[in-house]
Amino acid sequence: DLAGYVLVWGTASGVYTQSSTVSAGTVSHEVTGLDTGTYYFAVRAFNASGLHSGYSNEVTVVFGATVVTPSIS
Repeated sequence: DLAGYVLVWGTASGVYTQSSTVSAGTVSHEVTGLDTGTYYFAVRAFNASGLHSGYSNEVTVVFGATVVTPSIS
């Protein structure tokens, strides 16, 4: 009974200070407004009862001075 996902990220490994919730069946989700620097992303699934899974493997993304709009699919 998958209900959706919580995408989490932050500027320190394992320390997620921002999040965005997306519904099940979402193919991609855009995160905007990130400054230049290194970000760490992970995902958690949740069911209709509100129970959350553990975090996925962490992904590290480094953004340079070029404007980048990341998309995680």
